[in-house]
Amino acid sequence: MSLAKDIEHIISFKLLPKEAIRYLEQKGYKLTFNYQEMMHEAHHKAFTVAKITRLDLLSDIKESLLKALKDGKSFAAWKKDIVPILQKKGWWGKVEASDPKTGEVKTIFVGKRRLKTIFYTNTRVAYQVAKAKKYYSDPNVAYLRYIAVLDQKTRPSHRALHGTILPKDDDFWRTHYPPNGWNCRCRVRAVPAHKKVEPTDKNTLPKGAVDPDWAYDVREGRFFDDFQDDVCIDGNNAKRKCKAYILKDQPTFKDYNLPSIKDIQDLPKAPPLLKKAKTKKEAFERLKKEILQDRSEIIIKTPVGDVLIEENGLRHISKANREQYAKFIIPTLREPDEVYQTKYSDKKKRYHFFKFFKIKNRAAFSVVRINRDGSIFVTFFIPDSLKYIDERRVGILLHPSGAIP
Repeated sequence: MSLAKDIEHIISFKLLPKEAIRYLEQKGYKLTFNYQEMMHEAHHKAFTVAKITRLDLLSDIKESLLKALKDGKSFAAWKKDIVPILQKKGWWGKVEASDPKTGEVKTIFVGKRRLKTIFYTNTRVAYQVAKAKKYYSDPNVAYLRYIAVLDQKTRPSHRALHGTILPKDDDFWRTHYPPNGWNCRCRVRAVPAHKKVEPTDKNTLPKGAVDPDWAYDVREGRFFDDFQDDVCIDGNNAKRKCKAYILKDQPTFKDYNLPSIKDIQDLPKAPPLLKKAKTKKEAFERLKKEILQDRSEIIIKTPVGDVLIEENGLRHISKANREQYAKFIIPTLREPDEVYQTKYSDKKKRYHFFKFFKIKNRAAFSVVRINRDGSIFVTFFIPDSLKYIDERRVGILLHPSGAIP
């Protein structure tokens, strides 16, 4: 092992910081047949292993991985512990994996190579997320430097990125903050604000360095414990300052030949509202009982993919005094009338699930928003003007199927 590889191994795994372990701990579970089934940023909220479609097996892997990290075990030690468990449950050697959605059966081989991918992918992401949280909260860090492991295994495109120095808020880091590919060993290093540096000319950087499976902002994991309603569904809200708001000049329901809300007939009756909670704690407990029942997380199948709802995401709703609308959440996700991918002013895309109702002979609608950190936010409107509803039906239509004209 080269000196560079040895140092990287020690820093990243044997001394994994508490923040990195906590990042892994807070993840729920997501069963996937293909890695691409889960929206990129959702990987910050859910632990998944492609081709595992049994929750008990997925839980065993996550728990054993966490124990190994807390105990400072190496990959070899973790492998020794996990293999007997996998063998007992029939997930070792040649395995037939069945896609629960299509029935497709695929033969895969589970061995040392696959376990290495599971171990190093999760530990490297967790470590880099912990570093990002530290760097982006430190005013003394102005620039970041891209560091690659310069050996024969390094991708040429990643080697070419080695030494890149750019401001920590530069858009480059949204796509290139490592790891940005399978088995990527790259990392970043902080550059103190007082140090004079010459930023890299981005025109000289290679194209195609980011694997499509990793085309998301790894740094966003630093928000994993920060559920704040920092965006406005109705643009620049006059009552408070929004950190992000819906951009104008996006396609609307009219561009997809959908009717105005005033022309939609036979709206279903809205579910009953829960009694308003007196405290945040009470609100959270009511949401847990209504949505999760006795579980720590649930996976909701929607027309555009699976959505994970877990306890931390519900805290986001309870802090915003939206617990009254708990009965609207699952129906809106499972059977939405419309789903839009909507652009916001912070250059992020969020997913809006709309469902229309009637309450006291008036049209109304609920919106469940999937945020950038995987949390959800719900709101319910009974507007005086039906135009108010129509104005919010904007973005790329994902359901029912449609296309930008």
